[in-house]
Amino acid sequence: MSGRSQLSRSPSRKHLKIGCTNDESRLSNLPDSIISQILSCLPTKDAVQTSVLSKDWEYKWTSIYNIDIDDKKLFSRQKSKKMTFVNFVERILLLSRNMKCFRLSCSEKYEATRLTTWMSAVLRRNVECFEVICLQSDIVLPRSLLSCPSLRKLKLNLPCTFRVPSKNCFPNLKILYLEGVEILNENSNTASLEFTFPVLDTFHLVRCKWLNVKIVKIYAPAMTTFICETPSTVKVKNYYHIKIFGASLTNFGSFGTLLENFLIPGAPIACATLVNSCGEGDLRILEKSGVQARMLLKEFRSLEELKLSGYVVKAIAQSRNRAPPPPPPPLPTYNKLERLVVTSSCSNEAVLELLHMAPSLKFLVVDVLNWDDCDYDAMEPVPSCIISHLEEVEFNHFVGTTPQLKVAKFLLKNATELKKVHLCSSGLQLSTLQKNATVEQLSTMPKRSAYLTIVVS
Repeated sequence: MSGRSQLSRSPSRKHLKIGCTNDESRLSNLPDSIISQILSCLPTKDAVQTSVLSKDWEYKWTSIYNIDIDDKKLFSRQKSKKMTFVNFVERILLLSRNMKCFRLSCSEKYEATRLTTWMSAVLRRNVECFEVICLQSDIVLPRSLLSCPSLRKLKLNLPCTFRVPSKNCFPNLKILYLEGVEILNENSNTASLEFTFPVLDTFHLVRCKWLNVKIVKIYAPAMTTFICETPSTVKVKNYYHIKIFGASLTNFGSFGTLLENFLIPGAPIACATLVNSCGEGDLRILEKSGVQARMLLKEFRSLEELKLSGYVVKAIAQSRNRAPPPPPPPLPTYNKLERLVVTSSCSNEAVLELLHMAPSLKFLVVDVLNWDDCDYDAMEPVPSCIISHLEEVEFNHFVGTTPQLKVAKFLLKNATELKKVHLCSSGLQLSTLQKNATVEQLSTMPKRSAYLTIVVS
């Protein structure tokens, strides 16, 4: 490793010293702990460059505890500069004595063994927050990563293989974020993979692949948030089960392709998001996705907020018609659900089924772009949430078509507690004249609520 980085060899040293004498004196008189805090708030490169101020400041930077290294921000892509970057990193790892948070982002390709050595060196410093972002696929994660007792937050965004041993790992980890990682079950005798996280709070998976795995079991008694983002390129046949044992789990999110069979028994989930799509034109896949969504949602009896893509809502409705039997499980009644968001277009009938399951709903956001004509006057019974609880509605892609005006009229006629209706064109161009005409048309419709505001945007 280089004893002195090129960063500290600045020809302007005298000018810096002359121009900053008074400020430097005041800073130098501060306690070391305060200086460490100040330097830790600077970009790492700037903190290291304070070594040129004077001889007293030559090693002040070694007390910084937040280290953020990004080769795109630090150096150009010239080969000589890559070596300068390597020297810079290794000087920090050699001299830094108070490391708590370490972030490394590499857009260039470096020796894989060198990167592994860097990670091992960081973990030996009892780091609490560790983040690595890298594109190259030949990196081997150090074994010490899994058992590091000081680690509280881990974020890996690199195409590496994450080898999970049969024994417990991450004894004190609270936040785990894995992106683009291949998770390998090293036990060839079983296709079941188990994670045990004693204190984990948040588990976030993005575009990860499971190797030699059919069943994933996650034991995390303290976990409050679980998010899984599945790549759309995963083949439909690659189904696997994820079973979560988490008595504290309150936030759940599934994004991408709805392929996983999630099993989450007994979790007090208050906020759930299913923004998925899979086989849009394939009814068989649509029905299967709907059954999976129903199986999952029937466990979420404590829901307070639910966000669904139009595909999931459509799949839930389509699964009623699946063959062969048995029929899919019915949705439970969500007595605590107050907010429902449907992020993309789906049928009105599918949304109405959900409204019947949410008697206490207060806020509804729904996309009405492709809603069909419907005789709402013949609807029996009217969802109880509309009659007694609904306070605010937002219609996205509202352009004043006949089906859209009919549903607006239906709500105005039946909602006694409605305070605000927001009609949002969502990028579809509406002239001021059209907006005013829509407001005027709605204003003349019968209303049960005495305090109602209509907004068109």
